[in-house]
Amino acid sequence: MRTPDYVQTVIVIVSAIIVLSFFAAAWTINDTRVKSARHTIFYDITISSEANLENLTLLLPVPLVNGSPAPGEDFVQDLSKKIPEGWRLSLVNVNSTPMLKIEAPRLVGNCSRYPVPITEGDSQSLALSGSLPVTAAQAIRPIPLETREIVNTWNPVMIIHPEGTTVFRNGTGCSPDTPVLLPIMLATRVNVDKTIDTRDPVGREPLLFTGRSAQPGACRSPITGSSRCSNYQSPVYIDYAGNKTWYISVSTSVSGFNEWWEVFGWTTNSYTDRISVLLKPGEKGRVMANGMVQTGNGRY
Repeated sequence: MRTPDYVQTVIVIVSAIIVLSFFAAAWTINDTRVKSARHTIFYDITISSEANLENLTLLLPVPLVNGSPAPGEDFVQDLSKKIPEGWRLSLVNVNSTPMLKIEAPRLVGNCSRYPVPITEGDSQSLALSGSLPVTAAQAIRPIPLETREIVNTWNPVMIIHPEGTTVFRNGTGCSPDTPVLLPIMLATRVNVDKTIDTRDPVGREPLLFTGRSAQPGACRSPITGSSRCSNYQSPVYIDYAGNKTWYISVSTSVSGFNEWWEVFGWTTNSYTDRISVLLKPGEKGRVMANGMVQTGNGRY
């Protein structure tokens, strides 16, 4: 039996509406993604020492693009505004390779206590008093690590005491009473007006890796199915006075992030290039640091 003409017309109209709605929704999502997109390069340096250092000099890789220090020059200029008093940053050429030179007349080693566990009632009480602007879900618990293991920790730790204060023990090395090492961190970022190539940044985006031999390696978290990692080594230089009996750790990294808003929230993809080294007591001069480039991390 032949379908009536008006039914066919209705089917055509409904189908057209569905198709147009699909394209309108796709256009809206894409337009939102484009308008909300942000592209950022981050650069940071972390230095940890359990004891005071005098006359510290560091030479570290600086982010390069095809051998050029730009935007490394911008990073250095911005970091120079944030360094401790008396410190100096500059770009120097070492064997025709630009590197960051850090000169510090004094670096003070900071150690503190373990975070103190707090209950939900304590958290609410401290939050109401203004001493603790966090919720119970954000309460920090003790970290069951020994002092020597904490030397390898790169990230600063926020310390919460019952009285809402933080106490440091400076210049004498970490002790059983103050086992948490608090590193000095310098960090900056720059926003760019283009999508960052986070899948294949070599030769296109700022990297500490200069193209020397690299080997495929296992990725650290966070990991997505598209993540790829490579390990390499890079020379750094350190000289200082004092601190003959304690370890020193140094790390630096550059990361690129694309982020945009989709229907259910913010989405990102990124690459990260990190170099880190743990110096034995009294170790100075030119040393080889471990590097890792992680690319293609996130959603595409």
